[in-house]
Amino acid sequence: MGDCFDEPDGTEFEDVAAVPCAETHEAEIYHQFDLEDGDFPGQDAIDNEAIEECGPAFEDFAQIAYDDSLLDWYPLTPTQGSWDGLDDRTVQCVIYDTEGPVEGTLEGAAR
Repeated sequence: MGDCFDEPDGTEFEDVAAVPCAETHEAEIYHQFDLEDGDFPGQDAIDNEAIEECGPAFEDFAQIAYDDSLLDWYPLTPTQGSWDGLDDRTVQCVIYDTEGPVEGTLEGAAR
């Protein structure tokens, strides 16, 4: 983990350009996991799994409780199209600073 990047344009994309974490960036992947194979479970089911996985991982990564932090997170998730067409099963948990771009990793940031 610890892959840093700037926010992509749009809501659907296949990849994002990595930025060295030492340089100014907008977001960082702090955890990822794969969903079970099978039919597309629906966005609500994916979002629920993301909450269960990404929430605790946030606290482990940032070393602060989410409710006490200025940092926030969101999941990058498969869509119906990427699930069916690209065999995409990976959810990536993304951490960012609500105050704007940062330099350096947010690992252990405790903000």
